[in-house]
Amino acid sequence: VPQPPSTPAQPVPAQPAQPTPAAPATEASDAVEGLQLMGPLRHKAEKAEKIERNETVPSNKPVGKEGPSCDLPEPIKWRAGPLVPSVDDCLDRYYTDLVPAEDVQRMRVIFSRFSNSNFEITKEELPELLGRLCFFLVTAEKCNQIAKESTQFEALDFNDFQDFYERYAHYERQNLHGRLKRWRPNPYAREDADFALQNIRQTMRPFSVVSTSNTMNDIREVAGLKRHDCDHALALIRFLAAYRSCEGFTVAELEKLTEAFHHCESDVVNLGPEGRLIRSTELARGLLRFGGLYCIDHLQALIHNQSRHFAEKTHGICFYEFLVNARQLRQMELSEVAGYFNSLDTDKDGFIWGQDLQALCKPL
Repeated sequence: VPQPPSTPAQPVPAQPAQPTPAAPATEASDAVEGLQLMGPLRHKAEKAEKIERNETVPSNKPVGKEGPSCDLPEPIKWRAGPLVPSVDDCLDRYYTDLVPAEDVQRMRVIFSRFSNSNFEITKEELPELLGRLCFFLVTAEKCNQIAKESTQFEALDFNDFQDFYERYAHYERQNLHGRLKRWRPNPYAREDADFALQNIRQTMRPFSVVSTSNTMNDIREVAGLKRHDCDHALALIRFLAAYRSCEGFTVAELEKLTEAFHHCESDVVNLGPEGRLIRSTELARGLLRFGGLYCIDHLQALIHNQSRHFAEKTHGICFYEFLVNARQLRQMELSEVAGYFNSLDTDKDGFIWGQDLQALCKPL
């Protein structure tokens, strides 16, 4: 049977190749293939990759003072001594209006040293007292402004001071949270230096707080931030709380301070929460034992500045007050070093050359 002739296949016109739409770049690093990220961008990209690789495990950790969005590890539950707050205790000032009973006791220790025979202080002394209670944003102008809200008189008794403390803590809390929410890591951070330490230094610099790298690393560990970049507000506020808990010292230094305190001659027996008291005349001896001969000039200045208070108030010194004086002494020493360092840091990048170390150490 003859087959019908087959119809020749019609050629299919070639379709022009459609360009594949490029995926939108989510980061500046996606714009150029193979671009090596620097500073915060690199850390941000690494975090994004880590989240993409690993499934997010829901946390069973109870919601604490830092809120439900806090994913930071727990801080170390440790206290250096009687009346010395833990990190968790210090977080109260930054997240709640409540003033704990121990905070009132610490206020009483500092207030009683500076008050006159009528158990009152002047408004001019308020910045000094707040500095000793480890406030970070202290100015005489703001102290005077808030003190006027607490009392119309020039002198404050302890009840007035408590009211002033609560108002100033509220001011600092609002101000710190506002600052740190607007805070961003330095986009020109050095790759050859610890990223977290650069973030902490950038945060602490406006507060005129000077600290060494070893101290900041140790305080980070106490705060539970040993492996954290400290690149957002929650972590930085946690560091501030840990700094206050440690009074700016490492754990090893706090142990040496405890030893120096115990070598001082005791005052009257004290059964209160302050713990053991030493004679007020033993303060210089105890601090000298800890700081050594190199601190003697600053130690003499520290004791001289308080000579009137120690002459009028000769009651004993507890470990907490001893620790506060040690922090004051340490800051005096480090501020002098920082002054010489800043004069050698001509490009203001926070680093100096190795050959500048000799020039730095010579006046010290």
